[in-house]
Amino acid sequence: MKLFDFFRKKALQEPGEQEQWSISEFPNEQIARNAALLELSGKLSGYMDDIVAEVNEALQQPEMYVDKWQDRLDERGITEPIEELAWIALVDALIEEQLAREIDWKTDGETIIYVIDNLLNRKKLLDYRINWSEYIEEERLTTYEILCTARSVLQEHDLALGCLDIESDCYVLITVPIQDMEALITLAGKAGYRIGEFIHE
Repeated sequence: MKLFDFFRKKALQEPGEQEQWSISEFPNEQIARNAALLELSGKLSGYMDDIVAEVNEALQQPEMYVDKWQDRLDERGITEPIEELAWIALVDALIEEQLAREIDWKTDGETIIYVIDNLLNRKKLLDYRINWSEYIEEERLTTYEILCTARSVLQEHDLALGCLDIESDCYVLITVPIQDMEALITLAGKAGYRIGEFIHE
């Protein structure tokens, strides 16, 4: 059974049953990593078939994936399959669906708040708008400090702010219910990648 077929089948189960997914069903280490990445793709995308299929294509047919998405990959300087291709595929697919947003390491506070609000709205995580001006004085904070402050504010609303680490000077932001964050971080680690959080140093 192909990995994508396995996870498509699992996605049709009841929500309570999805929590029973286990990568132990895949004894080979690389297969287990791939399975974890596909499971993570499902959780981050709300089990959107297109996104999981896109990540699976990058895993199973990397040359075909690069040819198909060359215009998008050119922006990242990727012209041939690389080890992290499926992770980049997940990042780009989430960004395409506005389920993640990539910002520069020196983005201004107004833009950061706009991006976070859009992420919250896209996933319908809040039915009201946070009054960010009560918490953030933009002129006194760096981009990272603003992100750390935003993370703390979101925690008050039982939400988490995370970053898909693509080892660049950009932040790929996601917002999720706070109770989901630990599982997402663990899955990313099992897949060989990292989801970071913003913590004041």
